[in-house]
Amino acid sequence: EIDIIALFSLRRWECLLLLALSLELLGTQTLVEAKVPKAQVKMGRPGASRAKPFSGKQKKDQLKAKKAAKAQAQDEEDDEGLFKSTDTAKPQGAAMGRAAEGSKGSIRRPNASVKIYGSLGGRITSSLKTVFEPEPEEEIQRRKRDASTPLNRTSTLGSQDSKIEPHPLSYPIPVQGVEVPLIDVPKRPEWNRSITPQQLDTQEQESFLEWLTEVYMNHQNEDLNFFEHNIEVWRQLWRSIERADVAVFVLDARCPLFHFSRPLFDHVTKELGKGAVLCLNKVDVVHPAVVELWVQYFNHHVPGVDVIPFYVPKSTSGVVRQGRCVARLMDAVRRCHFDRKGCRMAAQRFFDADDQTQDDGHQEVPEHEEQARPSDTYMTITLVGDPNMGKSSIINSLFGKKVVSSSATPGHTKHFQTLFLKKHVCICDSPGIVSPKLKVPKSLQVIFGSFPIAQVREPYSSVRFAAERCKPSLQEIYGLDNHKGGDSDQWSPFNLCEAMARKHSFTTKGGKPDPYRAANLLLRDLLNGKKVRLSFLPPGATVEDAEQAADRADPQVSEDIAEAGREDSAEDEDTGSGASNEKSDADDQSDEAGDRTETVQKLQDLGI
Repeated sequence: EIDIIALFSLRRWECLLLLALSLELLGTQTLVEAKVPKAQVKMGRPGASRAKPFSGKQKKDQLKAKKAAKAQAQDEEDDEGLFKSTDTAKPQGAAMGRAAEGSKGSIRRPNASVKIYGSLGGRITSSLKTVFEPEPEEEIQRRKRDASTPLNRTSTLGSQDSKIEPHPLSYPIPVQGVEVPLIDVPKRPEWNRSITPQQLDTQEQESFLEWLTEVYMNHQNEDLNFFEHNIEVWRQLWRSIERADVAVFVLDARCPLFHFSRPLFDHVTKELGKGAVLCLNKVDVVHPAVVELWVQYFNHHVPGVDVIPFYVPKSTSGVVRQGRCVARLMDAVRRCHFDRKGCRMAAQRFFDADDQTQDDGHQEVPEHEEQARPSDTYMTITLVGDPNMGKSSIINSLFGKKVVSSSATPGHTKHFQTLFLKKHVCICDSPGIVSPKLKVPKSLQVIFGSFPIAQVREPYSSVRFAAERCKPSLQEIYGLDNHKGGDSDQWSPFNLCEAMARKHSFTTKGGKPDPYRAANLLLRDLLNGKKVRLSFLPPGATVEDAEQAADRADPQVSEDIAEAGREDSAEDEDTGSGASNEKSDADDQSDEAGDRTETVQKLQDLGI
């Protein structure tokens, strides 16, 4: 406190000195109370300490350190929660690699101790991302070095020639259950209403951990394909199968056996007593003769199950046109029988009930209304299959409009979802899931969408797989020029992608061609079958068998494929007419008529 009267008697310099001392004392007391270092406060006088400069790079390093410490603490917490309820010893040593989506955790050898992705120690996570075992870094680097090795089309394509387009190829992998043993799929433990959610969660974790450990104990890592490691994704499949009365297994018609899981099929049909239908989707990118051979193959090896070729017409609006294949698929479902509460029931009775009431209620039923509706009054049809099989697109085709979201990105559907097609018929869309198999090329999984292309670290091995088998060759399809010279035998996956990058002007920051981006585009063309079409024959079949089957092909399937070809031609014509405005109307009509004539001639040459 300062005496105001005494203050007037002081000189000017004495007042200033007293005021400065008071402010310094007050600032020191405030810093002590706030526990803030005095060096961080600018006193505004000579000799006072100032804040040190902090660059953006130092800030990034600080954030990385905090993130690493947090991730390490989370791993330790997960390990404690996981191994608390299991008999497996907690592994020691290095951290378990990373997952395909950036999650942490993996499988380790030699003791095959595993970490479950999903709920751990009673802590439920909402993550439904597909998780695969990461490949060793040495293997990825080896394949990158191999990208410059010339292609060997002679040993992979063979000497067989055919008039069938696209040229069918021999089955590329060992037959599961015949040449290599089958690997069982994880199954949900038995449960009842008296079990608490926590007990059920623990049982599912222990069962899944036991299955995953057994897989890696009995098989080497290099023999296994990319298969699902996330328990939450498997839980979605378990629940959708439990709801199902009839399961429609959706397979890619280009290589359906590659996507067919016999253990899952036997579990659904034999152990659970569900009805089943095999749906060969995307027949519009396969020759009818090849489709006919696959139908005969499944009729022989999976007797008593209808095999329905299917394709979804292209649509740019919310309305999806229903092709003739929709009626054939629903007729196959009508013929199914399934077990319910100890009784064998026919699916036809539920369709008949809808026909009697004349109710075409094509509407999505909210979850609370669905639960209120007695389950005995309706049947459920569940679509099951690998990622990117077109399950959601098939559902949209059944409804004739877009009712569920679909995408070319594998794993787009995360949760199972139910919609009522009719009053007594419910459709269930399940997420795609990859089952474990042996001796399956990972590059083939990338080409057919079982592994997301956006996460591929080394795309050149997949490009090699396609380039050595595709006929005509990729460089002919895309019109590529090898700037290094030489004949076609000197093409390698890397310079093929380089040539494609130059054609599309894909460059890096330095102005050099970007082969990785070009490889990404090439793999997407292989996936959607728009420009490059790979199709495979059944095991043991030859091109001569396909030529003979062309005469026995189902005329309805041939008509569907021809209709899809006309849609593609019409789309190309619309795109071409919008790209140039310099032609006259007469020239446009002449070009369109010529394109239609050429398309019809091609279909007649194919026997369609």
